[in-house]
Amino acid sequence: MNTVEKKLADLIREHPNLYDQSRRDYKDNLKGHLSWRDIADNMGKSEEEVKLKWKNLRDKFCKAKKRLAKRSAPLLTDDENPVERPVPVLYNQLAWLSAYVKPKVEPGTGEADETALQP
Repeated sequence: MNTVEKKLADLIREHPNLYDQSRRDYKDNLKGHLSWRDIADNMGKSEEEVKLKWKNLRDKFCKAKKRLAKRSAPLLTDDENPVERPVPVLYNQLAWLSAYVKPKVEPGTGEADETALQP
């Protein structure tokens, strides 16, 4: 996770109305717009750029979370020994987001997939 991504994550965290569905102001479009504009101004980028960057970061986090959950599942046979990969720094930096990411069931497969809340 580079410094730009960390700064963006820290700024997003200061605006829970963008990720916490339990808040009254979560669906407040004006407040959301003002939050994104504040973040964009702090980053020196456009709202569209920071929204896209956040979506990508959030998606990477969800994939890392799903991968770690699969890794902790018991192996089917003793012959299976997947290569152990270290926990991504991104996952640790965005651990606070776990409470706001809900599992999504893929249609037709019955498998749960992590989905992040949309901006």
